[in-house]
Amino acid sequence: MYHLLKNCFLIFLFQLSFTALSQPLLKQESDKIKAELKTKLNDTTRVLKLQKLSLYYVTKVGEERADMDSSYVFAKQAELISDKIRFYKGKWMSHILYSQIYREGGNPFKGKRELKKVFEIARKNNIFWLEGEAYRELTNYYSLDSEIGERIKVVEKAYQAFKKGGSKKQIADILLYYGGHYFFTGDFKAALQKFNEAKAMYESIGSNNNQTLYSQLAETYSKLGLYTEAVKFGLISIEIGEQNKDIFFLTEDYTNLALTYYKMENYELALKYHEKSFDGSLKLYSEFLPFYNAGYIIKDLLKLGRKKKPNTF
Repeated sequence: MYHLLKNCFLIFLFQLSFTALSQPLLKQESDKIKAELKTKLNDTTRVLKLQKLSLYYVTKVGEERADMDSSYVFAKQAELISDKIRFYKGKWMSHILYSQIYREGGNPFKGKRELKKVFEIARKNNIFWLEGEAYRELTNYYSLDSEIGERIKVVEKAYQAFKKGGSKKQIADILLYYGGHYFFTGDFKAALQKFNEAKAMYESIGSNNNQTLYSQLAETYSKLGLYTEAVKFGLISIEIGEQNKDIFFLTEDYTNLALTYYKMENYELALKYHEKSFDGSLKLYSEFLPFYNAGYIIKDLLKLGRKKKPNTF
C-alpha cells in the first residue's frame, strides 16, 4: 500500500511538471527565493523566481486553499512583469501555472481554459517546446486508473513536441515522466527503457544529481529482480537525498533499498535501512508509515534470529 501511494505521488503529483522553470522546490529553497525577491533583481530574473515560488506552493503536499492563493499571487505578479517587459515566455508559463493552480484547487474547467490559450499560442507560432509543456500539464486532467491509456497518449504527444523543439533537459524530463507511467501500469521493462533513455540524456548535459531518476531506476531494477543494479542506484539516490535533506523522498528511498536487501537475504543491511526509514517516517505527518516500517523491522530481526531491540520503538 505504501509503495503504491508513494510511486503515484512521486511520479504523478511531484513530477517534473514544469521543466521550463525547474523541479518543485524544497522549503529551504523557497525561503531563499523569498529573501532574494526582497533584493534588487532584473525583471526577467524576478519573473522566473516568482514562477518558481508559485510552483512551490501549487506542488506542496495537500491542496490547502492558502497554498493555492499564494501560488496564484506569485504567478500573477510574474505575468504582470512579463507583460511590462514583453517577456513572452514568462507570460506563457504563467498560464500553465494558472492551469495547475485551478486544477489543484478543484476547478478543472478554468484550468483547461488557461491551457487552451497556451495550445493556441504554441500552434499558431510553431513553438514546440511550449506545446510540449501544455501537453505535460494536460496529462493531469486524466485519471491514473481508467484513463491511464489516454494519459500515456498525451505523454507521447508531449515527447514528440519536445523532440521537435525542446531542450535536452526537457526531453530527459519527459522521458522520466513517460517511464513513470509505464511503471505505474506494471510494465517494468518499458519503464526501464524510458528511464535509461532519460539517464543518457541527463548525462549528455552533465546533470547527474536527479534523485527521482535514480530512485525510480533502483525500484524498477528491484521489480525486475536485478538486485545488484537496484542497490547501486538506490545508494546513489540516497546520497543525493541526504544532501537535499528531503525527508519524504529519502524515507521512501531507505524503504526501497531495505526491501531490496531483504529480497537478497541480506537481513543486516535490510534492518539498517528499515530503521533509517522508521526514523524518517516519525518526522512525517503519518499514522501509517511508522507501523509499516516497524513491521518490517520485526521481520528483519526474526530472520536474524534476534529479539526486538528495546530502543527501536
